[in-house]
Amino acid sequence: MNNFTKGFTILEVIIGASIMLLITTGILSSYVLYLQASGSNMESIQSAFILEEGVEGMRSIRDAGWTANIVPLTTGETYYLSWNSGLSIWQTTTTATSTDGFVRKIILYPAYRDSNSNLVSSSTPGAIVDVGTRQMNISTTWFYNGSLNTKTIVTYISNIFNN
Repeated sequence: MNNFTKGFTILEVIIGASIMLLITTGILSSYVLYLQASGSNMESIQSAFILEEGVEGMRSIRDAGWTANIVPLTTGETYYLSWNSGLSIWQTTTTATSTDGFVRKIILYPAYRDSNSNLVSSSTPGAIVDVGTRQMNISTTWFYNGSLNTKTIVTYISNIFNN
């Protein structure tokens, strides 16, 4: 009976070690997935802040003068924001700029209104161009884990100060 007990103890140790190995592998796998999701989430949050900064930057440019700063921008062309630290103002440029690996692009399009002054698509019957409003498509792209990611926000900017 003593030999049977020794054999049974070795079997218990092997089974216990296997169970511990499975549990440890599961925990480590979960931790790796958590780290990947956390990194991806952080990048996504940063891109949202960069998009919001783009909207605020364009509002600042609009506030400094619609006629001087927004009207000259060609619709459909890609622009980038550049901070002029000497003047402490945002400016648009056609030269691509990157912020911590994020590239923010801004494209302006004409805005259309119907007979009730509601914003509508260009294909709406009777839609006319609103010269005091532009549609802004702001997007940011970045690489994460070897893949290109993009977030876009579409909003409107108007000549609210008639300047």
